[in-house]
Amino acid sequence: MNLLSSISFASSMAFIFFGIYVLGLNRRAALNRIFFSLSMAFALWTFAYSFLYIAPDRDHAFFWYRLSSVAWCSTPPLALHFVLIYTRRRRILSKRWIFPLIYAIPLPFLWKSFTGYLISRDFVRVGSLLLEVGDTPSPWYWGYLLWTFLFVFMPAILILRYRGSLTSRRLRKQALVVLVAYISPGIFIYLINVMGPILNLKLPVMGHLSYTLGIGGIAYAISRYRFMKLSLSTAGDRIITQMMDILLFLDNDLVIQKTNRQAEEILQYTEPELRGMRLSSLVKEEAYVRMLESLSTEQAMLQNEVVRLVSRSGGEIPVNVSASVIIDDFGESLGTVMVGHDIRDTLALQERNAAVEKELRLAQQIQRGIIPSMPPAVPYLAIASFYKPQTILGGDFYDFLRMPDPGMLGIFIGDVTGHGVPAALVTSMIKILLEISGELREEPGRLLEYINRTVIGQIGDNFITALYGIYDSGTRSFSFSRGGHEHPLLIRDGVCSPVSSRGRMLGVEQEITYEVTGLALRPGDKLLLYTDGLLEEINGFGENFGDQLFQEIEQRAHLPAEGLVRSIHSALQGFNGGMDFQDDVSMICIQVL
Repeated sequence: MNLLSSISFASSMAFIFFGIYVLGLNRRAALNRIFFSLSMAFALWTFAYSFLYIAPDRDHAFFWYRLSSVAWCSTPPLALHFVLIYTRRRRILSKRWIFPLIYAIPLPFLWKSFTGYLISRDFVRVGSLLLEVGDTPSPWYWGYLLWTFLFVFMPAILILRYRGSLTSRRLRKQALVVLVAYISPGIFIYLINVMGPILNLKLPVMGHLSYTLGIGGIAYAISRYRFMKLSLSTAGDRIITQMMDILLFLDNDLVIQKTNRQAEEILQYTEPELRGMRLSSLVKEEAYVRMLESLSTEQAMLQNEVVRLVSRSGGEIPVNVSASVIIDDFGESLGTVMVGHDIRDTLALQERNAAVEKELRLAQQIQRGIIPSMPPAVPYLAIASFYKPQTILGGDFYDFLRMPDPGMLGIFIGDVTGHGVPAALVTSMIKILLEISGELREEPGRLLEYINRTVIGQIGDNFITALYGIYDSGTRSFSFSRGGHEHPLLIRDGVCSPVSSRGRMLGVEQEITYEVTGLALRPGDKLLLYTDGLLEEINGFGENFGDQLFQEIEQRAHLPAEGLVRSIHSALQGFNGGMDFQDDVSMICIQVL
């Protein structure tokens, strides 16, 4: 084995070692995996040439030459692939066809190398050296040179452009080292492997050995500029410094060895003061310290425990902590790391939320109190009602108004836009207006006009839809006015039909008059008043309950008022799969007896 053969063999081993080393730095990174493949190609190339240099005859030389062609035909696409990833050419990398194209181009050259002559057409021995005779007249020769030029030298432009876009000094220096490591072997190869045969220089082909220089440049980029490598110590220190939670590193005796800035600021100690302090002097709960002492390599973690840490000033700071034993490669404990999140703001927010929740519950009780729980008794009339707000406080409202004549009853149903506190305040306003309406309650149109005039400018961006009617048991009639509300539904002889009328919503325009519509009823007739939540409920298939409401009512038309309301509610629950309603839902059903 001559000197060139020995150097080539040693280079192949170096390529294998370095490829495995870089892959181990970050196995998941595509850049590291492509570099590993590139190193293996170089290893095959140099390994084959270590035997080609000492081949005893032409046939053996061509065997090793053709084996090496697998490497020097795959090196250019691998190099381009590497550069595309390194320079973050995401637009190109996102195209699925780009890599099949890159790796398909060398296949004709590889086929030519195995079936004929691609670069070299013969080998001659000059002294102890075996020299290649280039097939320079062949178009395959020049086609290969052009292809390798485009795939090896043109990516250098990508690296230069990428370097120009960087602002970090470290990354710019890293890119410069990568560029030099990338382009210098290519120049050497073209001078020795290409220009040598063209100028008829009696030199052995050894350009592939120059890639050891490229590998050396990559090694320098890794060690000096952390190329293809995450420095755990650097990253770890930065994470520890910048994290917003308390971080304590404890030895096996629960003595603090290291902290972060957040721990120092919250506990009001400096790091030297905390270092060497026993955890038991900081943690108020002795039971938690005993739990940490009992941790082992088998049960190595405690999560989400709430403890109180004592600051320098003596204040107790509630902290949600998790602790984990650090285990080395031999399964032995190195200590414990404890992370704590200051929950003072969280607890304060919980207290405020609890107070708000308490107030909302009280407001809910008040709102429920202004909605009649039981309908009044009216001769020859059955009344059923239903009320279900979407949230704690709703915008639906209904009420029953007594008249001087006990055989007459005023029925009001309304819907304020929105939910929550604003809508609930408006419903309370309506309740007050109904209570003080006096003689206006005996005339549906005038009552709605009165409410509309009063709420204008008082309810912000809200508006109200409402229907108010008076049932007269003496004449079995229902006279009503409608302000943009849903049409009442008459259920007679098993058929459901809307009762049409006109009227604009309340709270929009000052001067509006509302017409009164009279409806003569017969024994057995039912009249359903409701809010739009009944119509607008949508199920998981995008279907609207309003599209099938008439059918649902007619299927239940034989039921009395109370049964009809409860059955419609059940049908609505089944329609949306038992989920919460998407809007407030209210219903009033009267049945003439």
